[in-house]
Amino acid sequence: AGHAKRGVGRRSTLGDQRLPFKPDARDAPVFRNLRLPDGRRGRYVQIMLANENTPQQHDGSPHANDRSSTSTPKYAILFAQSREKLDALLTRIFLALAAVDVLLVGLIAILIHDALSKGLQPLDNLKTQIAHLGPENLATRIHLPEAPNEIAEFPVLINSFMEALQMASAREQRFTSDVAHELRTPVAEFRAACEVGARWSD
Repeated sequence: AGHAKRGVGRRSTLGDQRLPFKPDARDAPVFRNLRLPDGRRGRYVQIMLANENTPQQHDGSPHANDRSSTSTPKYAILFAQSREKLDALLTRIFLALAAVDVLLVGLIAILIHDALSKGLQPLDNLKTQIAHLGPENLATRIHLPEAPNEIAEFPVLINSFMEALQMASAREQRFTSDVAHELRTPVAEFRAACEVGARWSD
């Protein structure tokens, strides 16, 4: 402890050094970090106290109380302590929070991966079924019973396209069969005439 202008008492652990004193500090305590005489990091507090035992003089003037209050001696309590335990505690808290953050980030990543995998599963099924479509299986249709609303229209459109393609292919096959049937008789007659002409040219 020490008076605002001169020292009153001091711990022997300070040696020749003095704790920093802020004379402009008000009634609010002052907290700050500092380096202790032994080199360790410490925490410092300064508390200002008024001496209530000092008699106040009143001369009857309007500002007598103000002068007496400002002239009342104040004492400062200066205290500093090593913050090694506080730093160790803060380090443990920081490491614990960092570990919790890492676990939360990992858990969130796993949940997001699972959610995306589950949400994209209908797209994978759609891609697999489209890959098996071809000219040899035009009657095949795509089925996605659990498709979300965002892609529910794709199977309908693709099935409509496959149905139209199947109908066009069926019409083409019927047309080709009819043309072949219609051309079979004149081609046979022309072939017979060619064979007769090749054998008997006259």
